[in-house]
Amino acid sequence: MLSPTLKHRCVVFDTGDRDYLVDALALHDQLPLLRPLMADPTVLKVLHGGANDIGWLQRDAHVYLVNIFDTEKAAQV
Repeated sequence: MLSPTLKHRCVVFDTGDRDYLVDALALHDQLPLLRPLMADPTVLKVLHGGANDIGWLQRDAHVYLVNIFDTEKAAQV
């Protein structure tokens, strides 16, 4: 179950051919399906200000991201 403090959470995926916007609240029971993709080191995950997203994905869905690029952090360099 997602945290009761969770109000708005969307995940955007781009496959190169298509873009997907996933409503994490509506699909919370299916979020574990993301585990293999998010843990795959051959797939780059690009986030902007991803600390909160990483936190709720780990805490609420036990989804752990590997191979992350955060554009907000990169802009600070």
